[in-house]
Amino acid sequence: MPYYLEKSWERSCKYFPEGMHLPMINDLSRLTPYETFFKQHAKDRIVLDVGAGLGLIGFKALEHGARHVFFVEQNPVTAKNLRALLEHHPKKHQITLIEGDFHTLTPAHFAHTPELLVCELWGPHLWNEGLHATHTQARRLFPKIEMYPAHYSSHFNVVEIPWDETQIWPREQVPGLQLTELYKKEYLGYLLDRSGIRQKNLTEPEKCFSLENDQLVSVYETVMPRDFTDVFFHLRHEIHWMDHVQHYRSTYFYVPKIQAGERIRARLDDLYLPIFDIVKN
Repeated sequence: MPYYLEKSWERSCKYFPEGMHLPMINDLSRLTPYETFFKQHAKDRIVLDVGAGLGLIGFKALEHGARHVFFVEQNPVTAKNLRALLEHHPKKHQITLIEGDFHTLTPAHFAHTPELLVCELWGPHLWNEGLHATHTQARRLFPKIEMYPAHYSSHFNVVEIPWDETQIWPREQVPGLQLTELYKKEYLGYLLDRSGIRQKNLTEPEKCFSLENDQLVSVYETVMPRDFTDVFFHLRHEIHWMDHVQHYRSTYFYVPKIQAGERIRARLDDLYLPIFDIVKN
């Protein structure tokens, strides 16, 4: 397993020791696009559900006519809970649970050749949850497999957020949040997963990361049009579904000062976390 996925998996086991994340399970905005897709595309297909959790996505595929579903889950607690559910499922003969790391599997682990890959998404953590690595491995094992969804993108712009309105932007420390080592360069960065923030766009959003047709694009530069002080770089993620684009909650990076003409270079680091480098004149 790639190093960044090991760290992601460790965090998952730490924060969800029972092997489940109830807010995700009950989030219809995450599940509805899959159901819409399965209604038209699951019938008689062999589906591969990577990071299956408690199997909600794969069960929806079965409900809409999938011939067989392979669940792959490496968290042992989650896999145990999923196995218990499968024992009582009326279509358990059409289900195979593979407990382990997807990146170590070979075609021999699969009695049938999967035709369709689904991988449940974690909105703000679009890149470091391993979607690109999962797609790459799936394509290596099964060259003709289809991915759903197959297109993700992130968009960057500079925004202004009133300090006195939210009380969540103290300049030196954010209660309950930890300043990561990754952003202690020429600016401070806070990873913040929060919705409902009133903000003013100071620049137009531009695409900075995308995964389309299995090609990851992560090199991006833009030139600041003027001086900015006490602003945020705003990173918004999009998932391109079959019939609509879904906007996920955003990530914000605090920037004390940046001058006109300085270049912003966006990239994904070794952990597939987004990084913004300020390139001086």
